[in-house]
Amino acid sequence: MIYNMKTTLNFSHHRLTSSSQLKEYITTMGNQAFWAYAERLYCKIVMMHPGEALIIDDVVAEANRDLLIKLLCEFMASGIAQGFHFNATFTEFRRAKLPITQSTNNNLKRKQKCM
Repeated sequence: MIYNMKTTLNFSHHRLTSSSQLKEYITTMGNQAFWAYAERLYCKIVMMHPGEALIIDDVVAEANRDLLIKLLCEFMASGIAQGFHFNATFTEFRRAKLPITQSTNNNLKRKQKCM
């Protein structure tokens, strides 16, 4: 019997429950390295096309999975990543297919900073 491991993955325990959870990463990595990583991730998600998905296991090493998911949660909570969402198991992060609105226009302005 062939067993597909991808179907059993669940990363929801990595989700951000408090912004203070990011402080330990700032302390461990150092302020400059942490914000450089956050900015690279921010640019990556802003450049995503409507309907595009990031498969978490395909874009990050296991050692960085917790930080990546927590930062994506922080981006969504802060309003930076409007129109983005995780699936129920936090194994996929997707940009919704949305019509152009004021919030997506703001994302277009932010996208220009990453080009």
